[in-house]
Amino acid sequence: MFPKLDRSILASSNDMCPNKSVRTNMSLQEVPSGEVLLDDVLSDEVLLDDVLSGEVLLDDVLSDEVLLDEVLLDESKSVGGSTSLEFLSDIKGIWIYNASFGTRELGPALLSAIRSVYFKPWNVKLVDSLDEDRDDILYIIICPAGLGMKGIKMPKYYINWQLEYLNGNYDNDVYVNRLRGALSNWDYSQFNIDICKKRYNIESIYVPPGFNETISTPDILNGSYLYTDEGKDVDVLFLGYCEAYPRRIHIRDNCYRSHMRMWFVSDLDLEGMKRAIRRSKICINMAAFEGFILHKIRMNILLANQACVLSEVSIDREADIPYGENGVCFVPYESIIEKAWDLLLSLIHI
Repeated sequence: MFPKLDRSILASSNDMCPNKSVRTNMSLQEVPSGEVLLDDVLSDEVLLDDVLSGEVLLDDVLSDEVLLDEVLLDESKSVGGSTSLEFLSDIKGIWIYNASFGTRELGPALLSAIRSVYFKPWNVKLVDSLDEDRDDILYIIICPAGLGMKGIKMPKYYINWQLEYLNGNYDNDVYVNRLRGALSNWDYSQFNIDICKKRYNIESIYVPPGFNETISTPDILNGSYLYTDEGKDVDVLFLGYCEAYPRRIHIRDNCYRSHMRMWFVSDLDLEGMKRAIRRSKICINMAAFEGFILHKIRMNILLANQACVLSEVSIDREADIPYGENGVCFVPYESIIEKAWDLLLSLIHI
């Protein structure tokens, strides 16, 4: 499934606060209307850690009288990294901004996932720009690294969905401050989360990509398509940019010298990627640099479209294991071409 998003994270857009628990025996009659603080509906039974992890839904532990959009975050509480913000309940919308063309499939998928659980789905939408002066909008920024490495004014309220490997390229004040200023940081890699906590003392929530109907095709969703290699005219497909990365160019050149019908492409839209996957016998997943975490983002659309995936092993073996146990073929980078040929020959003899 796509990331498990429930109202504990999104319903009121304001429960990103330190560990607390929720009491169910309070009604709005006890306080002036519209002034319910999350601290005021807390007890010792249910920790907010359980809520944020998805084990307990905020809806399940709030009384019927206390509405999610009437819970406020106490302005004295720390959110995100170390920034204290007054997060009022007058948020009118959740706007999703994708800062990177390379993650273009995630916008529609995240929109669908949030609308499916948010109690005002009509207020959730995709946007193509950030309005830094709006104080009534919660932004979810997909791949904040796409905003560049220069300091820019950020929206008042935002969540980062951090999708880059937190190596030396992002070890700078501009990017770290962008993470610190967020109400919350989501990350697709537990490896990254550990780095962020240890290096910057910034907490992050694990939000990996997963299946969503928007990144699949109708015939897969309704069960009418059964996987077949018949009619596939591409031996090896790679969805990603190559020209700036020697290790990707090396694999592409070796595919060509091996007389494979290969297609390395980076400028397809979502529908174009779906069609390319359908045409391809093998889809490669590989990193731009040596010693990289598993690139789950691109793995997402490949698996949602029934691709045969050949992936290089990552430095995060714990992340590789569940994919390997469910059909993804992992090999060292040096063995990608050899294994691709093995797979192609095995398809011929089926």
